[in-house]
Amino acid sequence: MRFRTLNRWYAAVAGYFWLPCPLCGQCFGGHEWRVCRKGHESAIPDPERPGGGIAICRDCTSAGRGCIAYARRDGTSWHGCAEALNALGVAE
Repeated sequence: MRFRTLNRWYAAVAGYFWLPCPLCGQCFGGHEWRVCRKGHESAIPDPERPGGGIAICRDCTSAGRGCIAYARRDGTSWHGCAEALNALGVAE
């Protein structure tokens, strides 16, 4: 990711978050996060909030590392999110 210092400054001035990506550790700002980028999901399931999500950085989104939780009658299925869940230390 380019221009990290400028992006960090902008996030602080505009009131956006500046946090490390839960998958790769690269810090990114809320102003860079998008619901969908190039057809890829830009979030992973939040194991502490069923049905919720955690934002991931643009690089992980572009690499297709995001996924979504599919609601089922018996609860939330995280099928297909093994890489993201392993990075969080949660078994699929």
